[in-house]
Amino acid sequence: MGPRRPALFAANPTLYAVLGASAVASGTKSNGTMRYNSLQAVLQKEISHGLQYQVSYTFSKCMSDSTGYYGAWSNALSASAYWQNVYDQRSEYAPCYYDATHVLSSYAVYDLPMGRGKMLGKNVNGQSMR
Repeated sequence: MGPRRPALFAANPTLYAVLGASAVASGTKSNGTMRYNSLQAVLQKEISHGLQYQVSYTFSKCMSDSTGYYGAWSNALSASAYWQNVYDQRSEYAPCYYDATHVLSSYAVYDLPMGRGKMLGKNVNGQSMR
């Protein structure tokens, strides 16, 4: 049994013979697979006297076999745009580098009771407001 060829040369023994065992090569493609699934819930309530609020929750999972060519370079992660083995892209399938499993967000808004028709300043003339 001869020496084991690097995976990149597995389908091309002639190229391996020309470059030799010390050759370093990498490869990339401009495609990939990504899956995003999520469950989203929103609770919104408008209370009297100008108060309203909303709470949102997202449970999600993002999986991909490619970070994309410009993928994680702007992050502190060491993800590479190149696959380790271009003949087996499924070996790269893992959570996306930006995967956020749990996201909770909320806000509240209160409309101040000031101005025409409100509790404070209800008799203000519109022309004097200019």
